[in-house]
Amino acid sequence: LLSRHLGTDAGLCASVGQDFGQLFDFSAKDALELAVAHNTTFDPEDVLQALKPYGRRWQHRYLRLLSHSSLGAVSAYSALQVDLVGEFEPHLLHSFLSWLLISGEHADGEHGSDSGDEGSGKVHISLEAA
Repeated sequence: LLSRHLGTDAGLCASVGQDFGQLFDFSAKDALELAVAHNTTFDPEDVLQALKPYGRRWQHRYLRLLSHSSLGAVSAYSALQVDLVGEFEPHLLHSFLSWLLISGEHADGEHGSDSGDEGSGKVHISLEAA
């Protein structure tokens, strides 16, 4: 419904994304649900930027909701998700990394490529001690 009323006007869609902070101030829960439900209107990058002043926990919550709704929309933020899960839910990090690996393998199988390009959404993790 929202996409239909906004149409294809890129400027209007960008404005909605930029004004996400105001929606968030009004109702954090509703704003996150709206952004996830309409992730083509609310660009994930704009939402993540708008959430920065509210803290990384809100970014984590948004990406977590988005990953359950649209794996494709969140794939570009895999490295950030690993960082956020490690920070806020370290007990789930192993499970999350396993899920991420399985999701990546599934996506590679669908697209028929394993190019390793940076835009592939793959996360490269080093287990070496710092």
